[in-house]
Order: sequence, then C-alpha cells, then structure tokens
Amino acid sequence: MLEITRELIGRHARGAGGGYDVWVRAATRAIRRNGNADDAAALLPVFLRDPAAGDALLPVLACHGDLSTAAALLGVRERNPEVLHAVGYLGHEDAALILWDQAVHGDWDAQCAAVLGLVHLRCDGIDVGAELRRHEGHGLFPELLPALAVKTGDPTWAERLLHWGTTQASTDCNGGLLLGLALLGDAGREAFDLALWSPAWETWSGSTGTVRWALRGALVAGQSVTGLRGRFDAHVAAATDPHDRTNAVLVLTGVLDCWLDDQWTGLRAAAPPPETKERAYRLLFEGDAALDEVAERLVRNARDGGHTEVEPGLPISVVLRRVHDLRRRLDDAVRHEAELTA
Repeated sequence: MLEITRELIGRHARGAGGGYDVWVRAATRAIRRNGNADDAAALLPVFLRDPAAGDALLPVLACHGDLSTAAALLGVRERNPEVLHAVGYLGHEDAALILWDQAVHGDWDAQCAAVLGLVHLRCDGIDVGAELRRHEGHGLFPELLPALAVKTGDPTWAERLLHWGTTQASTDCNGGLLLGLALLGDAGREAFDLALWSPAWETWSGSTGTVRWALRGALVAGQSVTGLRGRFDAHVAAATDPHDRTNAVLVLTGVLDCWLDDQWTGLRAAAPPPETKERAYRLLFEGDAALDEVAERLVRNARDGGHTEVEPGLPISVVLRRVHDLRRRLDDAVRHEAELTA
C-alpha cells in the first residue's frame, strides 16, 4: 500500500478528507495512477463509512477494486448513486438490471452514473433501442442515455444520433449523443468527427459540460494530440465559413484544456493520448503553424468579415484568450513533467 494512501486514511479519520479538498483530489489522482488492489482494499471501508462524502475515492476503487468491491459499493447506492458507475466499470454483470432501472428512472446523477456503468456491461435482455426511440428527436432527455446506442447492435444509430444532435437536441443535453457516436466504433467514427467539429454542437463548451464528453469521445475514438491537431488543420483548410474556422480553434483548445485537467475518464475504452506534455506543446505552439499565430489570423479574418461574436454575448476575442490560456497551462505542465522526471 502506498504511503500516500495511509495519509489519506488518516485525514479521513481526522475528518479532513472531504472530497473537495485540493490535497485529497491530488492524492486520489496519484493513487489511481500508482496504486494497486491493496490501496483499494484499504480505502473501501473508509468510503463505506461515509459514501456521501467519498466521491473522490471512487476512481481509485474502480481502477483497483474487484467484483467484491463492486458488490459492496452496490449496497450503498441509496446513499451515493455515483457508485453505479464504478459497479459497472468493475464488471458486475448481475447488477445490470439495477443500473438500467436507475438509468431510466433515477434522478440526473443516478442516470448518468448508471449509464456510464452500463457501458461496461453486456446489457443482456435490456431493450436499449426501445428506450432510445422513446426519446429520439427530443431537445431534452436523460442526457447520457444515447451513449448506450452501441448496445443495440444497430449501426444505423450513428446517422440517427448525428441528426438528433445537429438539428434537435439542446446543446445543454448532447454529451451522451457525442459519446454514443464514439462508442459505436467504426460505425460512428465519421459521424463523431462531424459532430465534434460542428458549430451546431458547441462541443467546446464548458458551461454545458459537453467538452468533457468531447474529450472522452475523442479518446474512445483513438485520437491523439497529433491526430486532433491534424484534424484541426484539415478542418480549417476545408472550411469556408469564418465562424466554422474559429469554432475549430475553440474545439481544439477546449478538448486539450480538458485533457490537462487529468480527471478520470471512467471509460475503459478511453485510452490516454501517447504524447508527453512537451510533445503536445511542440505540436501546438512551435513551427510555422503555431496555434496562436493561426488563431490570430483566423480571428482577424472573421472580424474583417463582420463576425464580432462567437455567439450572442460572447466576443470573438475569447478565441484568442482560450489559445493563450492553453499555452500557459501546457507550459506549466511541461515544467511539472520535467520536475517529475528529474
């Protein structure tokens, strides 16, 4: 067991282990990366004593636990529905119907956690298609439910999810549609790419939460930082609308900024990009096509064409601010990476 795990247990015993504490969040990230089953076994009783306050421990329990961990977590679902995600992630097939009931009838937190759990289960005997058809075309619906489209075995859901998200769904409720396209694999790859870079989807938005699912979808689709930069360059070269080009800057910076947050993706299919932070920095901000220079040119062209806002109330200058913020954060990440190496 890691020494930092012992310290975390001690802090919980002293009542100083709240999930929003900055040290606790940093510690659980470290344990998630470097711990093992011993750490999960030691932290499980800590979580079970106060499930409502233990959200920060769930990624560790999911990453290093086993089926017995899943069974214990299922027993406290009434006190913290977030455990449903970990229960499915750990492969507890016998809990599938419980998760499905919450995915359909639970409150928003329970619905989201249950769907993310079900992504990792077979869903035998569950008619996901019928439930999707019940909501298809609506502006608002259980947001992450479309992520289960892959469980229908019907590849035509790729075109249907893309149409739903482009013309009907609210941008406050399109995260599951985006993730669903990515989880469809080859059948949804082209549709996911179209949705990711489409201004209609606002996949860069942190206020709606869509950018979190944009990152996870990109990782599920096998995108690396190199791949995202390549798709950005291709999209900017092909686009004819200045708004489409500046939107692409927001998508690229939004997804990579979310990557730097280093949050647990909660999806086994979401492989982390292979690039180091240094490599990412060089890909984005060095050479003739440095992103800050490209963005300045695109914003200038947009302004020349009369475009002064990204959307009503949001000035186009936010595009440059996002690029500068990403450069600063990546620079800090490179320094931190070098210090860890040293």
